[in-house]
Amino acid sequence: VFGDSHGQVVHMFERDCTLQRRNQKVIEEAPAPGMSPQLREKMCAAAVKLAKSVGYEGAGTVEFLVEGGSLGVDAKWYFIEMNTRLQVEHPVTEEITGLDLVEWQLRVAAGEKLPLAQAAIKMSGHAIEVRLCAEDPAKGFLPSVGRIEVFEHSTLRRGTRLETGVREGDSVSPFYDSMVAKLIVGAKNRPQAIEQIIDEMHKLLIGGIRMNTRFLTNLLELQTVRGGGVDTSLIAREIDTVTAQSVTHSAVARGLESFVSAHRIATAGWGDFVSADPWSVRDAFQLGRLSARKIKLSVDSVDRVAGLSWVPEHESPDGHWRPRLHFEPWSGISGTSPTSAIPIRERDGIVYVFERGMQMAVAWPTYDASSLDDGAGGDAVRAPINGKVARVFVTEGEVVEKGQRIAVVEAMKMEHVLTAPRAGSIAKVAVKEGAQVNQGALLVALAEAEA
Repeated sequence: VFGDSHGQVVHMFERDCTLQRRNQKVIEEAPAPGMSPQLREKMCAAAVKLAKSVGYEGAGTVEFLVEGGSLGVDAKWYFIEMNTRLQVEHPVTEEITGLDLVEWQLRVAAGEKLPLAQAAIKMSGHAIEVRLCAEDPAKGFLPSVGRIEVFEHSTLRRGTRLETGVREGDSVSPFYDSMVAKLIVGAKNRPQAIEQIIDEMHKLLIGGIRMNTRFLTNLLELQTVRGGGVDTSLIAREIDTVTAQSVTHSAVARGLESFVSAHRIATAGWGDFVSADPWSVRDAFQLGRLSARKIKLSVDSVDRVAGLSWVPEHESPDGHWRPRLHFEPWSGISGTSPTSAIPIRERDGIVYVFERGMQMAVAWPTYDASSLDDGAGGDAVRAPINGKVARVFVTEGEVVEKGQRIAVVEAMKMEHVLTAPRAGSIAKVAVKEGAQVNQGALLVALAEAEA
């Protein structure tokens, strides 16, 4: 709603914020799917009446809760609260009305009358907004902090709104909200808006930190969501489906190929295979069988061993034999260098592979020796993220049960409760409440279990 200092109040229809996780909004849209004209009229009239009764000036959002999952004329609905400001999702209202709400705020604050009367405010089309957050849905939505190595959005179509305060090279800290950007699309109808925003998320490349992009696309691809039959418990019920993430064999092979190429593993350059002097080519040549070797790589922070072999193919018009990389990685995944257009970006020796809203990072393995020197005997409870130690519930020498609360680490407005991995006694408490810790830092160590 909007009110001015001259006693006028108008509404700008409704937004739907039903898709939430732990009472945090995930996706917003306007108009609400399935909203009956009668219920819309009742709610909007109630919101205007509320604002007029207190002489409200400026922008405000009146929130209601509808019981039973239906927005029909006879639905039961309840007032929750009024937010006396614009909200994060205000762009979807702008998309369906064609109005600039920030301009309206400035005009009202300057003492002007509202630019339009209620009858002149029209609604058309459908708009959706997604909140792009630095978090890892596959690991319980743990916040993701660190440097944004890749941030590319040049391929977004004209008319798509990307609102952000970061750029490539910036760092995401644990001290603020996890939202990195908002992506908003407007279309003629809801099915088109869903398809368009999924397509735009696939084009958006954000690497270095974990993002919830694939979670958002999984959610929008649910038939329940596409049909408009949503409720506030939907994400909790479908959590395994919406957090599923796996890249294709082609993406794995493409990432390994790019890493090999970037680091020139075993060869000075594939083009050198046509050299007239075979002895000048560093191609891991072997007698008696095809050239092959194994290398250990880190794929999404997990150490993997991949086999590389050079298979000759007679494919060039000049008659020379040229190599083809053939990968035989892990878990039964195998394949040759793919021809599909999978975006690849290399930053500081790390190769980032992007596929349908997912990110995979290929790098050399790294080893942290600090954990060997922190005196953690037995099982250790470590910080899962960078953050602040909000609470420590145990003392040295205390006996604990498996699953008992040990500590709470706070980051990005979220609290993460850490529990004892087994029953035992506390051998060491390595931190104090209020301390800032890095991911992997020792918090508490249990005494060695008795044989």
